[in-house]
Amino acid sequence: MNVTSAKQKKGPQKLSDHSYPAVSNTTRGSSQELDVRGLCTSFPTTPSNSPASKKSKADLSLHELQENIITALNNRADSLEEMIIANSNTIEELKSSLLFVNAEIADLQKSKVELTAKVTEQTKAISQLENRVIEAERYKRRWCLRLYGAPEVENENVKVKVMEICKGVAPEIMAKMSEAVDVAHRLGRPVAGRARAIINLFALRWVRDVIWKSAKNSDYLKERKLRFGEDLTKEEKASRALLWPYVQKARNEGKKSYFIGSKAYVDGREIVPEKMDTT
Repeated sequence: MNVTSAKQKKGPQKLSDHSYPAVSNTTRGSSQELDVRGLCTSFPTTPSNSPASKKSKADLSLHELQENIITALNNRADSLEEMIIANSNTIEELKSSLLFVNAEIADLQKSKVELTAKVTEQTKAISQLENRVIEAERYKRRWCLRLYGAPEVENENVKVKVMEICKGVAPEIMAKMSEAVDVAHRLGRPVAGRARAIINLFALRWVRDVIWKSAKNSDYLKERKLRFGEDLTKEEKASRALLWPYVQKARNEGKKSYFIGSKAYVDGREIVPEKMDTT
């Protein structure tokens, strides 16, 4: 065929036979070199400064962790500051309270000292009053004598009975008995089969003393089994009970011993228990 023979007549075409646009060795604005086919034969020039790289996920997490730690520390510091302020206020309040309490304690101590002084003074005054009352009771009782052993009958006249006994003990003052014996009565409640003691209050002290002195060796009383005794206070009885062993020992030795009130005497000297020996 003509067509085939026409193609066969054509030989291989050269690159220059094609109509390609002219290509320069360098592209515009670039230093890349191209070969005759337009392909790049060199790499682009590396910039002097590397572009900023993106932050990794790990870097972002560490930064956030640091921020969280700082925030937590700040919050903690704020809480501690508030706590310190609150504690400081509480301490100031406690300080004020302690100052008030100390002032109150000082006042109480002052009052205690004053009260102690007053109590000491009043205790001393009370002791003096007690001694005066005891002494007054002793003095009053010195005007009295107790009579033991007098038979007791119903509806008896105790005062008349006492005056008759006193006349028998000291007949020399018989005329004074009616005015000397002021009060006479039995002591305590009646007891079956036992005669109660009689307390006698004398209006004349000297008559009482004569009766008491005469009664110590009175045959009249011994024959009738009667006995006069002093009207002692509780304190005098306790003192005599303590001193009695010393008095008894002295009497057994033939020494003159006797009581006056709450005191005991041996040969005219007062007995002091701390200085005596009962062995």
